[in-house]
Amino acid sequence: METDADFGQVARIGHEGALLIGTYDTFTYGDPAGFLTNINDHFPHPEHNKLVFIEGTGHTYQQKEQEMADDVLELVQTWDAEGWKRGE
Repeated sequence: METDADFGQVARIGHEGALLIGTYDTFTYGDPAGFLTNINDHFPHPEHNKLVFIEGTGHTYQQKEQEMADDVLELVQTWDAEGWKRGE
């Protein structure tokens, strides 16, 4: 959660895509959206990433497996329909 932490590894990630988190994730100091946004902000091109929030579940996605799968499928289909190619 600390914005001044060492994000050197994240800054070297060359892939772009999506980051996913459950809105009840307890490893985020009570702020899953802030946690994910903070990580994304340290990617080389955060604007190219999609943040996905799975409502009503923690980091194990219990009882939300289908919702998570549906969200990922929709994301991939959107990328496919847009001819998603970053960095070209």
